[in-house]
Amino acid sequence: MEFFHTALEFDADALADDFDRACKYWSILRGTRRCPSWREMDMMALPLRLVPWFSVIDEVGNGSDFIFRFFGTSRVRLQGRDYTGRSVKTLESGQLARKVAAELVEVVERRKRMLYRTTVAKPDAGRRASYDILRLPFSDGDDVNVVLNLVD
Repeated sequence: MEFFHTALEFDADALADDFDRACKYWSILRGTRRCPSWREMDMMALPLRLVPWFSVIDEVGNGSDFIFRFFGTSRVRLQGRDYTGRSVKTLESGQLARKVAAELVEVVERRKRMLYRTTVAKPDAGRRASYDILRLPFSDGDDVNVVLNLVD
C-alpha cells in the first residue's frame, strides 16, 4: 500500500460536524493561549462515539520520536494491533510511520491545529480510499508535548 498526505486549508466553518465539535472544545480550553494543556482535556466532553477512533501521542526527545499514549479500540481493530505505549516508528508500514511522524513534526513546530487528508492506494488492486485526520496540539508552556488525533 502507498500513503499520500496533504495538509488541507483549515476552514473552521467547513469542518465535518465531529471535527467542528472537537475544535470548538479545544478552542474553549485554549482561551487566549496558543494551545491548551493536556491536563485540562476531558475526552468525555466530546461525542463518545469518537473516543474509539482517537489516538493521543506524546512528543519526546524534541520531536525525535512520538509515543502513543492512547490508541482507540476502533483503531486497534482497523490496524490489527494496539500501539499504546509504542513509538510511531513501529507502525507496520514504514511509509505510514514516516507520514504520521512528518505530520506530527509539523503540528509541534507550528503549534497549531492541523487537518490532513490521507489517500491510501493499493496499486495492484487499483483501489484508493481517503480519510481526514484532525491533529490538535496541547502544551504545558511554549512547546507542544501532546497531540490528540481524530480520524474521520
